[in-house]
This record gives sequence, structure tokens and C-alpha cells, in this order.
Amino acid sequence: MRFRDVAAQLSDLDVIVPSIPGFAFSDPAPSDAGGPRWNAERILTALDGVGVSRFIVHGGDLGTAIAEQIAILAPEKVVGLHLSDVPLWRAAHDEALTIEERAWVDGAAAWAEEEGAYAALQRTKPQTLAAALTDSPAAIASWYLEKFQAWGAGDVFSRIPIDRLLENLSLHWFTRTAGSAARVYFDRRRFPPTGGRVTVPTSFGLFPHDIDHGVESFARRWYPTVNFTRLSSGGHFGALEHPALLANDLRRLVAGP
Repeated sequence: MRFRDVAAQLSDLDVIVPSIPGFAFSDPAPSDAGGPRWNAERILTALDGVGVSRFIVHGGDLGTAIAEQIAILAPEKVVGLHLSDVPLWRAAHDEALTIEERAWVDGAAAWAEEEGAYAALQRTKPQTLAAALTDSPAAIASWYLEKFQAWGAGDVFSRIPIDRLLENLSLHWFTRTAGSAARVYFDRRRFPPTGGRVTVPTSFGLFPHDIDHGVESFARRWYPTVNFTRLSSGGHFGALEHPALLANDLRRLVAGP
């Protein structure tokens, strides 16, 4: 649902939008599995099943780590990688951070201290949260809408169509998957992303009001970056707010150098 309007902007291309396991349309990971690499393996298997052998992959938010794991696992299949975030997890493995990059890492840590309670709960006690999110429409609405409001510029109802907000809430409510969606954070803590430098051509399209802004020098050190674009508008849910901006940035990667 998050990428429906982006896909509509790319209707002349073959677009596949997978549902991450645990979110609405897909069964959750088993108790002894999960994380970005496991999800990437499932998506690659599904693509093989429908005969897709060469493709460009996009990821943002939780999908960023999944998309880059796909590029690491199957570089011979990935024509290009497009990300809406610069993966922060790699900073822990980088001993050559510049002053700008260290400020980015420290800023992310400060943000997590002020705003990261939701993530700490979902990483550690997702089943406790699941009881509320699957039992109370008010609980799921407040839990989700607070983030839709906070992670962008201006009033959420002027940024995201009300129908899209209601669809998001309804999908998780009627499928009773808000709890398994929250557990994705728990699975990522147990099974974090892995791998060295990405080897496929990579583009970054960053929304200016997202919660993480990234640093170009860091991106270029870990990814063979062909485009690094700071888009003109949009927040964490930029695909919902400005689908045309994201679609056009994807087209740049499709078109090649």
C-alpha cells in the first residue's frame, strides 16, 4: 500500500511490490528465523518463482536493509540498487568516519534517545505491544498516526491522503498483523544485516524531512554510488507524500548513466 502510488507512476514498467513477512499480506517469520537477510532470501526465491532474473531493487525504512541484502546475496541479478536511507548500521564497522559522518551518527543516537521508545519496545517486547494493537482500534490508530504526524513537515492530513492513512490502519487491523509487523524490529535485533561493501550501481534518493538524512561521503565509501539526490520535499513516508518524486528518481537509475 505504501508504494501503490509510486507503482502507478511507473505503469510503463514491470513493478513488483512484495509484502514484507509479518505485514498484512504475508505470513510472519518462524520463531527461529527472520531479519533482513532471511527476508531477502524469501524475496529472491519468489522472484525466481515468477521468472524474474534481472531487476532493480528499491528499499526505504525497514526495506533498506532488505534491499541491500538482496544486492549482496545476488549481485549478478541486481542491475541497480535504489535506497531512501543511508544504512546507519554500517557506521559501527567503519573506523574512518569523518567529522561530518560522526556528527550524523551522534545525531542519530540523540534522536533515538528522544524519540526511539517505540523502537526499543518493538525490539525487545513486541508481544506486549501486540496485545494492545490487535485489541483496540484506538491503540493502533494512536500508535501509527503519531509517527505519520511526527516524521514529516506540517500536518499529516495535509501531507498524506486520508484514504491512504485509513487503508494502512485497516490493513493491519483487519489482518491482525500489527503485532507481527512490530516483531520485525525484534527479528532484526536477533538477526542483523551483514555483508561487506555493496558492488552494484547504487542510487540514493533522500527525503529532506526524513528522520535520518545520511551523509554522501559515507554512502560513496560503502556503495558504488551513481546518484546521490536530496529530494525537494517529503518526510519518512515520502512514498505516500510525493510518489512522483520517488518514481522520477527511480527512473534516473533505470535510464542508466
